[in-house]
Amino acid sequence: MFKISVQVFLLLMIFNVIRAQDVNFSQFNTVAPYYNPAFTSTFTGNFRVSSIHRNQWIGLQERPISSFGVLGDIKFDLGFQDFKNDYFGAAVYFITDRAKYLIGTIMKFRFYFHIINY
Repeated sequence: MFKISVQVFLLLMIFNVIRAQDVNFSQFNTVAPYYNPAFTSTFTGNFRVSSIHRNQWIGLQERPISSFGVLGDIKFDLGFQDFKNDYFGAAVYFITDRAKYLIGTIMKFRFYFHIINY
C-alpha cells in the first residue's frame, strides 16, 4: 500500500511540475491584476481594457513561444457618503500561452473592495 501511494504521489508531482510554467510579459504593467491581484481596478477612470502579445524565439524553432492576454476591469462607486473614497472593483482576464505542442489557458474573475483611508 505504501509503495502504491508513493507512486501516486510522484505521478501527481510530475503533473504539477509540468503545469508550473507561468506566462511572463515584459510589459507587466499592462496586465497588472495577473501579477498582483491588489491592482484590480486601481487606475484613474471607470474602466480599463488592455491586451498584450509576446512572441519568443522566432526563427529558432518551427513553432515559437507565443503568449496573448486580454484584461478588462471596472470600478463601481458605492454612492454612500460614508464611503465616498471606497469602491468595488471587478476584473476578468484571459491569457493563453503556446510553447511548441503545449498550450496553457487561464481565465479568471476577480472581485475586490478597496478601502482608501485618508
